[in-house]
Amino acid sequence: MQQSADLMTRVSGQLLRWRWFIMAMIGCFNIAVETAERWSAAVTIPDPYYVWEILLFGFVGPMLGGIGLTWLARARKRQRRADHHLSLHRELLALLGEVQDWDELISLVVRFPRRVLDMRAAGLLVRDQSHDGHHLEAQWWDPTDESLAGFTLLGDASICTECAAIESAASDRPFPVRCTEENDPRLGDRYCLPLVYGGQLIALLYLYLPKGVSPAQDEASALSAMAASMAIALHDAQPQRSAIIQAEAAHAERRRIARDLHDTLGQTLGYLNLKLDQLAHKDDSGTMRDIRADLEQMCAVAGEAYRQVRTTLSDLQPPTPPDIETALQQEAELAAGRAGFELKVVSDGLPRPLPPHVRRQLLYLLGEALANVERHAGARHVELHLTWTQDRLVIRLLDDGCGFDAAAAQSPGHFGLGTMQQRAMAVDGEFGIVSSPGSGTEVSLSLPIIARRTAPGELP
Repeated sequence: MQQSADLMTRVSGQLLRWRWFIMAMIGCFNIAVETAERWSAAVTIPDPYYVWEILLFGFVGPMLGGIGLTWLARARKRQRRADHHLSLHRELLALLGEVQDWDELISLVVRFPRRVLDMRAAGLLVRDQSHDGHHLEAQWWDPTDESLAGFTLLGDASICTECAAIESAASDRPFPVRCTEENDPRLGDRYCLPLVYGGQLIALLYLYLPKGVSPAQDEASALSAMAASMAIALHDAQPQRSAIIQAEAAHAERRRIARDLHDTLGQTLGYLNLKLDQLAHKDDSGTMRDIRADLEQMCAVAGEAYRQVRTTLSDLQPPTPPDIETALQQEAELAAGRAGFELKVVSDGLPRPLPPHVRRQLLYLLGEALANVERHAGARHVELHLTWTQDRLVIRLLDDGCGFDAAAAQSPGHFGLGTMQQRAMAVDGEFGIVSSPGSGTEVSLSLPIIARRTAPGELP
C-alpha cells in the first residue's frame, strides 16, 4: 500500500513538473486531429468551425489545463512546505524535551530558526527580572560567511522600538517584524521574534537576514508557532537559570569577602597577634613608656580593624533604591545637562511608594518624553510637576519649545507617542499631550495609587 502511494506521488510529481510540455503535446495532437478531419474526404468541416475547434482544442483547452495544473503544483508546494514546517516544529518539541541544562537550551533556541529560513546571524536576549532588563544569553552566526569572521556581533544589542512596545502592552502585529533601528550593514536586516508566555515577554530572538530579504508568510507563521514552544521551555527553565546565576553571584561574593578579609582584617589581626606575642615575651628591662607606646599603636590598629568590619558589613547590606520623585528628578537633570535647558521641579502632596513595575514604566515614559524635548523641542525652560493626592499621582512635563502638531504625531507610522500611550495603559494611567506649533508642549500622566499590601508576618 505504501509502495503504491509512493509510486502515485512520484508519477503525479513528474506530471506536474512537465505539465506545460504535456499540455503542448496535447494541443499539437488536437490540432493534428482537427486538421486531419478538415482535409478528410469523408468529413467536410466549414472553415469557421475548423478555426474555432483549433483555437478551443489546440490552444485554450491546453492553456486552461496548464493553468489548473500550475495552481495544483503551487498548492502542492505550499502543502509540502507546511508539512516540512510541521515536522520541524515536532522536531523542536522533541529537542526541547531532551535538553538537560540552560546552556544547551539557549543554544538550541538561537540556532534552530536557521532550519526555517536563510539567516546570517541570531541573538537571544533573555529578560532579567531582578535587574529589569535584557541580557544577551546566546548568539550564532553563519560560520561559512567570511564577512562575519571575527565579528563581535550582538555585544551592544539594544531593544528596538517595536520590542519596547511589546514589553508594555500586548501586540497583535505579525512576527517576526523588521526592526526600525539602523543595523551594522555587515549583518543585514534585523527582525524581532518575541517569545511570550502567559502574557509575559520571556525573551527576544533577533534574526539577521541578508539585506533586502524578508521572511515568507509561511516561514513567519512557522516561526511564530515555534516561538510559543520556545517561550514555554525558557519559562520552565528560568528557575534553573536563576539558581545558576545566584550560585555564581554567591560564589563571586564569597571570594570577594575572603579577599577583602585577608587584605584588611586578616593583616590587622596578624599584626596584633605579633605585637601581643612580643609583649608577652618581653623582659622586665622595657620601660612603661615603651609598653604604653606599643599599646597605643595596637589600639589604633584595633580601631582601624573595627572600622574595616563596619565597612564590610555596610557593603553587605542591600542597596535601597531612590524614591520615585528622586529617580524622576535625576532622569530630568541628566536630560537637562545634555540638552542645556533650565529645569524646575515642583512637588505637591505626600509622596507614596509605588510598585516596581509602575516605577519602571514611569521612568521609561518620562525618559521618552525628555528625549523628545532634547531632540525636537529646542526648549530653554522645562518644568516637571508631581502632584500627589489621596488616590492618584499626576505628572506634568511642560516645555517652552517649538511645539508640534499633536494630532499628526499620533497618526500611524509614529511610534514614540504610541509607545508612551501603551506604557500609560500598562499602569492603568491616563496619558495626554497638548501642543501646537510655536506654543510649547505639555505631557501629562495621571495614574491611580494602589496601597501597598502588608506581607504575611510583616508589621503594618
